Amino acid sequence: MKFASLFTGFGLADIGAMDAGCKPIWGIEYDPQIHEVASRNHRNIHLASVIGFDYTALEKPDILWASPPCINYSAAKKDRIELEWDLQIAEAIVQAISILKPAAFILENVVGYRKSVALKRIEECLYQNGYWCNRILCNAADYGVPQTRKRLILRAVKGTVPGSMLTTDRWIGWHEAIADLIPNLPEVELAPLAVAEIAGSDTFYVTH
Repeated sequence: MKFASLFTGFGLADIGAMDAGCKPIWGIEYDPQIHEVASRNHRNIHLASVIGFDYTALEKPDILWASPPCINYSAAKKDRIELEWDLQIAEAIVQAISILKPAAFILENVVGYRKSVALKRIEECLYQNGYWCNRILCNAADYGVPQTRKRLILRAVKGTVPGSMLTTDRWIGWHEAIADLIPNLPEVELAPLAVAEIAGSDTFYVTH
């Protein structure tokens, strides 16, 4: 299946799509330095803003992914306020969906995005275009990632209900996650605090 990404970043979603058997065909990234890295990972990454982009010129993907900026919805920011810029970004996503009409659409953002006007507008567009939508609050640790990182995932499939997402049976610590790399790592002298943290490695999780 053909995969495309808005707000491509370094192209990590595209790499995940490749692992799932998909073929990334294009992406859009606004930041020049980030775009440079993404272009090394994938071909056909456009250096541009999603706002005002001509989506009619792009090949239509089977799956369209969007990770819009989260800064105004993040719990790490005090006095969070949704700005006009956020709504313009949402309208750009709406335009992409309406023109490209992918078989499936996926959006990822922080948990606070679930109450946004932007998300409501995107969901309205999806329903109007015949998609069935499903919101999930995911914890990365439930999917084999050694980190308790919570995110909102919106999945939309044209004409049918999105399928279930399988979770892992247990959480893993960072030590277990890199166990196969440890024999080849160079010797280093750790600071006392680092030694204390590593002492309980399988129960030590990084949280955000």
